[in-house]
Amino acid sequence: MSVDAAFVSQTIDRIKCDQSMRRLRLTSRGDYLDQSLGLAPFVPAGLQTLAVILANSYYSGMTALTRRRSDNTHQKTWHIYFGDLRVGTIGTRAGVLTAADQWGWSCGFYPGLEPGQHCSGTAETFEAAREAFETAWSELLPDIPNSAFAEWRRDRDWRADLIARRGRGEKLDSEIPSTLMRCVCRPKFDSCNPAESYPHRAHITAAQAANGTRR
Repeated sequence: MSVDAAFVSQTIDRIKCDQSMRRLRLTSRGDYLDQSLGLAPFVPAGLQTLAVILANSYYSGMTALTRRRSDNTHQKTWHIYFGDLRVGTIGTRAGVLTAADQWGWSCGFYPGLEPGQHCSGTAETFEAAREAFETAWSELLPDIPNSAFAEWRRDRDWRADLIARRGRGEKLDSEIPSTLMRCVCRPKFDSCNPAESYPHRAHITAAQAANGTRR
């Protein structure tokens, strides 16, 4: 059976939409392991092996999750990273009964994702918590736009710059006294310069009278 570009493109699109296909692995017979993925109606019998190869190739090029041990000496905690972005934690739970699940996990990041998009859970062992986290992340990842990752990175860089400026003893722009004001008609002017400020005072006074802030 010949393979055309349309089949390859269609298969890749299906792989991107179905994150569970990341678990596909070839057996010695070249079949796929998970029979519940519903590939049979989608992939002709003679091309199922190719579909698995495409799935493995696609996901092997994706960024893998990594973990880094937290510096919290009182609790076993790992921070989970997707590339340079911290996307969750896995760690022991504090103050729980010995009969309860001893491990907990949380998946999500802010800013970028809304709090309602985050998910969390508990597990008896670290291995179970890691597996649950990976499942939750694989379900969440397809719905995360690139803009969410960019928003988190902007916030990270802004905080890093803030810490660096504080370390150098510099003031933030908002902490530097300024006599500049913005009129309700939008232009900026120097409030200490009569020639600039007088024409705008009438605009500001009228706006304050209209919205009730000045009587």
